[in-house]
Amino acid sequence: GTPGPGPYRGLAAFREADAALFFGRAGFVQDQLLPAVEVQPVVAVVGASGAGKSSVVLAGLVPALRACSGWLIASAGREGCAARPWTTRVP
Repeated sequence: GTPGPGPYRGLAAFREADAALFFGRAGFVQDQLLPAVEVQPVVAVVGASGAGKSSVVLAGLVPALRACSGWLIASAGREGCAARPWTTRVP
């Protein structure tokens, strides 16, 4: 058969739909990002251009939060622009 699409998106960020293809950051998400969003109202993910900030949030953190209960996740953005996820803990 014909091989499926490759796991690399070039310079495009991984999206939530690409979570199954996103590897190598599970420890960072589980050990640092999830604990940070549990206790802080705002968590900044900073780094050099192209380091994977959007990918780790969209394909790493957002799916991890969806797997937990009590999170409301919304995206804001314009057509053609990257969506910026906003998360909040709901009672």
